[in-house]
Amino acid sequence: MPGTRDRNLRSGDLHEELGIFLLKAVALVAPVPRQEDVGNDAFVTLIRPEGSRRLIPDVSFLVQLKSASVASVSYTTPAEMAWIGALDSPLFIGRVDLKQARIELFTTLRLHQILLEGGYDGVELLLDPADGTSTVPNVRRANLGPAVHAWSMADVTEPDFLARSYAVLRPHVDTLRRNRSLRGIQSQRVLRWETSQPPTDNGEMMLVSPQNDIADTLRDMAPHARRLLMELQHRKRYGDFPVMLAFFDLMRRWGADPDPDGTLRMLAGYMGGRPGDLGRGRDPRSPYLPAGEVGSEPTLGLRRSPRGGPCHGDWTGPRGRSRHGCWRPTPTEAHRPQAIEHRRDTDHGRRAGRVGWLAESRMGLRQPHAGDRHRRGPAEKDSPRCGSNDRS
Repeated sequence: MPGTRDRNLRSGDLHEELGIFLLKAVALVAPVPRQEDVGNDAFVTLIRPEGSRRLIPDVSFLVQLKSASVASVSYTTPAEMAWIGALDSPLFIGRVDLKQARIELFTTLRLHQILLEGGYDGVELLLDPADGTSTVPNVRRANLGPAVHAWSMADVTEPDFLARSYAVLRPHVDTLRRNRSLRGIQSQRVLRWETSQPPTDNGEMMLVSPQNDIADTLRDMAPHARRLLMELQHRKRYGDFPVMLAFFDLMRRWGADPDPDGTLRMLAGYMGGRPGDLGRGRDPRSPYLPAGEVGSEPTLGLRRSPRGGPCHGDWTGPRGRSRHGCWRPTPTEAHRPQAIEHRRDTDHGRRAGRVGWLAESRMGLRQPHAGDRHRRGPAEKDSPRCGSNDRS
């Protein structure tokens, strides 16, 4: 209204301006204009001091500023609950005292636990210790705990203030970011802290609720499981592949298939090096590495011999050879020779190396030489071929 200004609004503006000024002592601050304010007053990037003069921008978070008289922050409407539940950036509550030119910063770590619980129509976050019992139906009240950090204008002049502030605030920001990424699997890290002191780890909290579908959790885990399989391949930890295949099978049976097109299980079948062992003793419901099928599964790497008679493609023993000693690569293998590994440092490696040598020879990738006969195992020297003309 022209010619007048509301006293309360003016006081709120002063608190907000002082809070932003004090935040600039520890971070790079971008104030949010009033017309863009939907629940946070500043976008803050923590400053990491390096050397005597350099200041490095670090992790970012949001701050909502309140005056010293405010004892709680509430989110009670459907729009407010939707906003706070979908928020990805860490959120802190700042409380500003004009008389002391001081700011307190509160973490919303407890809010993450409330959002994990779910089912509430509203949330009331208490900045001062108080009874958590709510008088409003289906509204959750929770104490945020002590302020994680507090400082005044006088504190800013101390030589090590910036380094101390960084050591205090950075772990809190990291924990909020990590908990947000873990919300999909109903997990969170818990901290213990005192004001203006670096926090300490206080363990992990896991929520198991009938309302949550385990398939959602497994879908969130799928990229991590695929990454682990790639790491096993990179490190050549082929003996761990059966464990990964069993875990993939469990995920599939619980409604979250991490390998819908079968690419990873095909790769694991190639790299495992022991198709017979992988195919036997498995869960009969598992789609991975079916046993007893003659050449129908590319991961087995066998097919019927086109010349010397039939080749029985069900792998029978730990030596990795067929019933009649015939090794035949499938067309899929012929286009993926890099998937056949030579491992001769252990007994299992020598057997797998024999399979790889024969497959490479039959695909024309290498020519046999006199030294190759020394690679045969004792049970392979007199193995019958599928036919007298089966040579290539």
